[in-house]
Amino acid sequence: MKFKSFVDKVLSVPDPSIFQQPIAKHNRAWFKIMKSQIHKIFTMTRTRQMGIYYELDEIPRFPPGSRLLLVYDGIVHLGDALMDLAGRALLEEHSVKMDVVLDPALLPVFESDPWFSRIYTDINQVQAKDYAFVILNTLNRRVIKKKARSSLRDLSFTSLVGWFIDRRFYNKIQFSYYSWSRILGLGRSSAELQAEARVVMGSPIEKAGLSQIVIAIGGKEADRTYLRWSEVLHLVDQDKKLSQYKYVLIGSRNGLSEAQTLLSQKFENINLISYVDTLTLHQTREVIGNSTLFLGADGGLMHVTNTTNTPILALFSAEVDPRARCVENQHFNCKFIRSAGDVSEIDPKTVARELALALNAGKI
Repeated sequence: MKFKSFVDKVLSVPDPSIFQQPIAKHNRAWFKIMKSQIHKIFTMTRTRQMGIYYELDEIPRFPPGSRLLLVYDGIVHLGDALMDLAGRALLEEHSVKMDVVLDPALLPVFESDPWFSRIYTDINQVQAKDYAFVILNTLNRRVIKKKARSSLRDLSFTSLVGWFIDRRFYNKIQFSYYSWSRILGLGRSSAELQAEARVVMGSPIEKAGLSQIVIAIGGKEADRTYLRWSEVLHLVDQDKKLSQYKYVLIGSRNGLSEAQTLLSQKFENINLISYVDTLTLHQTREVIGNSTLFLGADGGLMHVTNTTNTPILALFSAEVDPRARCVENQHFNCKFIRSAGDVSEIDPKTVARELALALNAGKI
């Protein structure tokens, strides 16, 4: 492989239809990335994995009924998992069976998943004799060593992202569809994948048409956690149309304190309730799916909402381009407010105004 071609594989998405925020080349970060890739090649050679690695476009076709294993290692955030594995929906069109090894933290996301036959939480739980091929989520040195030390050591394999490594942001949903299409040999064009791309989870929700708006509160990263919901709700409370809706707070334990604070405040008109830290992930998805609109910052529950038909009004920090989170097609119904800095720098008046516009439009 020529050096320039290898650099392109490392730094650039494999298809121009996949959105990628610009990455600076020829600086210290760039050289650090390339150095890590060289170490990765040495690791694959030393562990005798290089000779059984296939690029996405070189993968042999699998006979009907073949069983493949996905090793999805090192990821614990549900948003990343839903985007990275969105393309598994293409398994509907193929006769292969797919099992997965993933972190126990992701079990609530993929329980009863219609696309994964078996779910493991330890690579040592699987037997190589059961599989025709292995898919790694990344060519991370830790993952390569883990495969080489397991019963899977001699099985041919590929990676969902190949040599690509991005320290910025790219559209993982588009990339996932690109990768799974090639792994399964479906021959999809870029335009076809763009039209098909969606985020999937569990079973379809039968929408009850409740007149309620869900607000996702809390967060794990400070710059992506919105801290001005009190101001937003007080503005909503004074708006004749917006105050007609029920407002439902959702989130995990990191939003519990804020939920209690909001519930303790006095509102004249709105009906505010909280399901924060009281529901399972799938129960939360049901609440979202039966709501008029999702309002919240870029995060896991926004991606869960993308698995339903509920429209989204999402708040973004300056760091992340919203185009890295959704795809412009019929499966996404998203509108964004992007800050010039941290997400909490977004003016509550802007949030209330955009909420009103979204509801008046009937869809966003």
